[in-house]
Amino acid sequence: MPTELEQIRDQQQATWDKFSVGWKKWDKLVLGWLADVGTALLDGARLRSDSHVLDIASGTGEPALSAAARCPQGTIMMTDLADKMLVIAKESAERRGLRNVETRQCDAGALPFADSTYDAVMARFGFMFFPEVLGAARELARVARPGARVCASVWGPPEKNPWATMVMGAISKHVQMPAPPPGAPGLFRCAAPGYMAGVFREAGLKSVTELEVAAPLHFDSPEEYFAFMNEIAAPVVAGMAKADEGTRAKIKEEVIALATQLSSHGKIRLSGSASTPASLSPNREDGYPRRGLVHNGEPRPCVKLRCDVGHGASSSAKDIRTCKVARLERQDDHGYQRAERLESSNEHQANRVAFARYQPRQIVGLRSRDDWREQGTRGRRASLAAWTLGSSYPRGTGASHSRKASRSV
Repeated sequence: MPTELEQIRDQQQATWDKFSVGWKKWDKLVLGWLADVGTALLDGARLRSDSHVLDIASGTGEPALSAAARCPQGTIMMTDLADKMLVIAKESAERRGLRNVETRQCDAGALPFADSTYDAVMARFGFMFFPEVLGAARELARVARPGARVCASVWGPPEKNPWATMVMGAISKHVQMPAPPPGAPGLFRCAAPGYMAGVFREAGLKSVTELEVAAPLHFDSPEEYFAFMNEIAAPVVAGMAKADEGTRAKIKEEVIALATQLSSHGKIRLSGSASTPASLSPNREDGYPRRGLVHNGEPRPCVKLRCDVGHGASSSAKDIRTCKVARLERQDDHGYQRAERLESSNEHQANRVAFARYQPRQIVGLRSRDDWREQGTRGRRASLAAWTLGSSYPRGTGASHSRKASRSV
């Protein structure tokens, strides 16, 4: 027998699948409406051109598609509970020529991704509907790499969002709507000031900030507003379905009259307000993720970093430190850490070496006196840093060995 949380999840999935047609129809209007909220999320995520990003509750695609445009060398994973929403999102990505986007149907409370996988995790207007808010926050923190950004948005209090309360207020005057149980999924479930910041902190996230973002909604006419709400808002449709034909007409008349009062030259502008909490994923013990290091769900062997000290290619190798890091992949792969190429610091330009930039620590091809002093090495310059799988880089290495190591990553 399904648990209460499973029942909520299944109901949410059926609802969003049902309303996907309406969201597709009004997608252009919604894009403009929520553009500033999406920008706040993207800026809070501090994306790089090669970031690997997870977007939760992607719906018809934003802000994931905008993230894909900002991260041409990265990858964007769009997820949603509703398959039909993701179909729309994928169509939008293809229409915009975005090839670095993937989709995955899943539950935010049980993400099918390994620990410490993503550089940034975002969730726009999803938390209000998740069966378990704190459980979902912990999942977002789990899949974020140490030092990664975790950002979300939720609707602010009802009095700051008349775009939603106007029509629901009119319905409640004519139709008896059952009061939802405390904490049940709903538009304003996470609206209390500081609520989401508290959830993020309880989930283990650090440096939590919270920003209020205005989200006014514009319509060409009161009738357009009424049609919009009846095609995208499940509570409105549920309330209207309980009314007879005459009552539905009265509700529509009242809503249009209220909207007309807010019109200017026939145009309607309704206020909206969202809260956008942002945070840092905590550093794991010893600076590394839990449950081992992974690539595409598979654990990778540990490696040792060694460095040639001196000018000549025949200099002996010396330990810098043993580092528990993921296997380095080519730059266009979806590896645990992005791999790059660096010129070696001496005259042997053939020595191109791979390095990982690991947050919050940075492990790089060491090239300056300050760099290798910080790492506890000796000598004037570090001329070669190489990664090898499973064992130390051989002592007495030369340029040919470095080229071999470079090709192996």
